[in-house]
Amino acid sequence: MAMSRTWLFLAVMATAAGLFFHSLRRGDVFDPFQEGRMTLTIVKPNAFHRRREILALIQDRGVELHRSKELRLSKLQVEAFYHEHRHRPFFEELVEFMCSGTVLVALFHGGDAVGRVRRALGPTDPKEARKRMESGQENTVRALYGWDVTRNAAHASDSPASAWREASLLFPEAVSRKFKE
Repeated sequence: MAMSRTWLFLAVMATAAGLFFHSLRRGDVFDPFQEGRMTLTIVKPNAFHRRREILALIQDRGVELHRSKELRLSKLQVEAFYHEHRHRPFFEELVEFMCSGTVLVALFHGGDAVGRVRRALGPTDPKEARKRMESGQENTVRALYGWDVTRNAAHASDSPASAWREASLLFPEAVSRKFKE
């Protein structure tokens, strides 16, 4: 079973790389990701019922929703998505949780989209996010809707490169053609 997961992960990553190199050959590199003007967010299963409020909080930070979809992620999709955490002690719990219900995946665009969306979500630990909120800082998604570090309401790409990789897994059609603002 572990061998088939490894091969599936490699196939997914090869597909993503193929989309990228195909766009290079055509000359339409997906610039918004390279410049941090496009990013990916996932509203996790524990906060899915608050997805409209979460999207509004993010959009209030000056980014626009480019596209979104609701889906239930498979175990293999989640393992490929969080591949960089595969050796960490929380990996299995995270995979199980992310497969436990429907999620909303969304692409946002705008100036410094990666940074703006991450600031809208707040610290990874909802306890820290709530402390900051109580000390007078702005409300954040995780302060309002997060439960704990795993069930922290939402995921946001941490860099332009991560945004591109994550979008290639969940929105392959978005990275395979030129973006028009």
